[in-house]
Amino acid sequence: EYAFGRNGLHVYGPFEFAPYLDEDLMIARPDTATPEGIRRGLAVYTLGGVRLRYGYQPPAEIRVEDVQSVNLQIEHPGWYCTQPGVNTEEHCTYSDGEAPFEITQPYYPPFPYHINGIPKWSVWWQPATENGGGSGDTLWSNELDINAHYTATFTQLSHMAPVTEYFKIKSRTIKPNSESDEINKGSDIQLVEAILWQLGVSPQYGYSGKSGSRIYSDRGGNNGMTKGCGDQQVENRYSYYAGWPERLVWNKTEKKYDIVWSISGPSPCLNAEVSTEGMIRRFQGRSMGGSKETHKTGDDGILGPGTLKWLRDDYEYYYTALKKYSNQPVITSSHANFDVWLEGVVNIWDSGLGEHVKSTYTEALHHRVLTQAGISDEKERSSKSRKSLLASWKKQESSYHWGRGSPVTPYRMYEGGADEYGSLSFSQLLYKYRYSDRPCTVYKSTALNLYDPEDNIKAFGVHTSMKGTATVPGESNCGEGGFRRAFVDSASRPFRKNFENELSGLVGYKNGKGGVARLTGEDEYGLLARAIGFYNGVGGRFANYSWPYILKTYTRPEVGTSNKSPNCFSCQYTIQVRNQKFGLPYRTYIWKGNANGQPDWCFEYGEREWLNPGFQVSNPTNPTERVGARYQDYLDRADENDEYKIACE
Repeated sequence: EYAFGRNGLHVYGPFEFAPYLDEDLMIARPDTATPEGIRRGLAVYTLGGVRLRYGYQPPAEIRVEDVQSVNLQIEHPGWYCTQPGVNTEEHCTYSDGEAPFEITQPYYPPFPYHINGIPKWSVWWQPATENGGGSGDTLWSNELDINAHYTATFTQLSHMAPVTEYFKIKSRTIKPNSESDEINKGSDIQLVEAILWQLGVSPQYGYSGKSGSRIYSDRGGNNGMTKGCGDQQVENRYSYYAGWPERLVWNKTEKKYDIVWSISGPSPCLNAEVSTEGMIRRFQGRSMGGSKETHKTGDDGILGPGTLKWLRDDYEYYYTALKKYSNQPVITSSHANFDVWLEGVVNIWDSGLGEHVKSTYTEALHHRVLTQAGISDEKERSSKSRKSLLASWKKQESSYHWGRGSPVTPYRMYEGGADEYGSLSFSQLLYKYRYSDRPCTVYKSTALNLYDPEDNIKAFGVHTSMKGTATVPGESNCGEGGFRRAFVDSASRPFRKNFENELSGLVGYKNGKGGVARLTGEDEYGLLARAIGFYNGVGGRFANYSWPYILKTYTRPEVGTSNKSPNCFSCQYTIQVRNQKFGLPYRTYIWKGNANGQPDWCFEYGEREWLNPGFQVSNPTNPTERVGARYQDYLDRADENDEYKIACE
């Protein structure tokens, strides 16, 4: 049947710009034809207010010119549209549902074609609220129950009598543990999986975002096809596969999280096993905000009215971006407009954006940083622009917007795989700041669309330059940006305090082979180092201590991305952005020795030594293990060997 095409009703999903995702949602059709030739009883399970393409496929032997017209009547207010999309865009005609809509032209989809290339007579339709007059909003509901039918009329040259088929358009609450297996199948579940996957959500336990594999996909190598929780077989994407941890509960005695398993699952999920329930829970968790554990386990895996509202909002933002870049299935930092997008961030640094985002990292300030970094050559200075710094910074976060990851899926959002927060696109900004049930006031007011690559990059400017705002009901105060703290708020100067007290042993710094420059307070170079580290995390550390003190006190994690004291992955992050990717010289700090009553002498310990220790020592917690040397080790080495002592001038 499927190999040679199928005549009758066809319903296609919303991703017309990604035709390989535009699958026929009619996964089964009972033969319920009456003696009069009228077919009844077919139900199309839809998802809320998603615009779908409804069409008639004539038999393979019918020529295009033999179909005179197709009249489609959906007995509910809505829009008949000639294009895919969201909301009430152009190319749509409003109808109150009282009269049929005549389809007079065939539709040639890019893929898949019917056998022999025969087109489908179809139109896009999206439900509306019943305000009348074409002014109603799109209706997103899990309680749709709409009567519909089409009648295909043929020319007199055809042997075909008119064909009528009645069907229902229905929506429902999607949930685990439904009364029967049949209720846990349908085109609405297929739509949920497709939309969440395109938004970047992973169904795979232990593998979030870009690191996850899709339901019913080949993981490659010896891994084979994805398995459901409890090693259950996964045979398609229109079935609801249950199972996921219910929540993580802190065990005070053992100081670890205990997993409480969902009662809906056949058995606990193991790493790499997939679940529709898990996909929905992950989406719920990020929409609810909260802790990492909340993000991982979500709420209940039920796609009810509240979750449907979150999904509607995200889907509309995503689809707006999809339409804008409809011919670009892969967007990376090599995009032709990337330089223009970076300019948008520079403009925010220069002029701010709205009420809560003010000017911070200006051109004059950037030139002072270059001077303090020892860059005097004009050609080199001109190559190290703020846009170049941004490009380097973005590479540390992500070089991709969509269409990358594993498995590769065109137009799929590139979401971080190292956490459960939904870190999106170039900026890797946490999803909850913009789209959760308690978004940041700053991000809500700027109205950036993080699914649009241009807006996503602007998040660098907003997040670094935003002012902490008083909490608005239903919103969150997400604090003050690192650049604003470092360079603007002179009344409190939170990035400057304690410098003199904490660095009594610091003499100054050297850039490369230059002389020692004295420091009486932290300069803009040190403030920039902290501001970029602040973007990555552990804000209190960067807000309260100077950059040389942080290098002196905290260590680079031997493996992983830990910021648990004394580790400081965010310190490594800012060095990698500024020195390794942007190309600023490593700064060497000069410290006094004063050991064993000898005359004053100094030693070197700075960014290069912190990142790549020049020698190894025994691990204090495990003497048999060798680890990279740190501040005290460099001090001890110089104290014991005059070769490593230097003059303090």
